Amino acid sequence: MKHQPTDQPSGPANFPRVPWSPATGVFFRAGIILHVELLAGLIIELYPLIRHWPNTRTLDWLNNSVPAQFFYILVAETITIGAIYYFMKRRYRLSLVGHRLEAAALE
Repeated sequence: MKHQPTDQPSGPANFPRVPWSPATGVFFRAGIILHVELLAGLIIELYPLIRHWPNTRTLDWLNNSVPAQFFYILVAETITIGAIYYFMKRRYRLSLVGHRLEAAALE
């Protein structure tokens, strides 16, 4: 059987390409890292503010309380995953059901 030439070249050019540049992804992730820490810190600071705690008690709670540190990490990681999901959803049709990822640019 002879090899039939095709219209499409083989190799890396056939793979679907992401619709953003590498620099866009790097800058978006760097922005997430910088802003998530601040946003999570502000959200966690609301609890002592609502309870009208003085600064010394607030600092002691943030530095020595395992639940406070756990919720800080939980909030920060939730915001990070949400931001990445939003970025991917805007660029791709992202479906969590069935774990499908279809490139919108290919259609």
